[in-house]
Amino acid sequence: MNITWTSKQGSKRKLNSDAVAIAYVEQYLIAIIVDAAEREFDGRLLIGINDKGKRLAQHWADSCLCDIVSHVAYTDENVLIDILRSAQSQLRKHYLHDIASYGLLILNRDSYQFDWWFTGDCRVGTYQDQCEINWLNTPHRLVNQTFINGQNSHKTEGNASVQNQLLTRSLNAKRFSAPEKVSSCLDSTQGLVLATDGYWCEHLFQGGNLDDLEDDASRLMMSQGNMILKNEADTPNLFVCYKQ
Repeated sequence: MNITWTSKQGSKRKLNSDAVAIAYVEQYLIAIIVDAAEREFDGRLLIGINDKGKRLAQHWADSCLCDIVSHVAYTDENVLIDILRSAQSQLRKHYLHDIASYGLLILNRDSYQFDWWFTGDCRVGTYQDQCEINWLNTPHRLVNQTFINGQNSHKTEGNASVQNQLLTRSLNAKRFSAPEKVSSCLDSTQGLVLATDGYWCEHLFQGGNLDDLEDDASRLMMSQGNMILKNEADTPNLFVCYKQ
């Protein structure tokens, strides 16, 4: 796969709190994208940092990826959920006040079948050449619950109001939210994109310039072809693992 990682800090953010981790394992490509929130109390950030100096987004992406690839049965749904549940149970020590959204991709590079597991509002979509992205999952946002306020969720998912961005599921230290699963298959002309809400919502839906967004905006673009990885992030938030 030809992969490009783009990640930009938002103008209203003190830090870029997005991250991604990628692994090549046998015929599989595994990727985890994370979007952590910035929370403040009395003018100071409530951001946890672990013993390795990692904030939640980098910790979750990197550690979950390593846990997954170290398990021989990581493609088994029950095993995968147990790995994620175990990882979440260890967040309380360093990340008690943090919350995040994340998505996990497991792509078979031989068949191009893939599973996408997500909690929160990270999204996966397919694209072809320069055509519009076909998003495959509906974000776990309050506004996207069926017929809230008499509106269909697909018409309101890009709404910028604070209320409409409230998450109904999130990664946090207090309780485990099982991720939702979406499965599909790429045809020979399609690519994949994984994105945080700063990219798919503020940039694409609302039309904001990628260099002038308030929120952090990140995307992982993947097209079929040679194994090439390009990093266009403004912060060191990309982790890569190769395993034979």
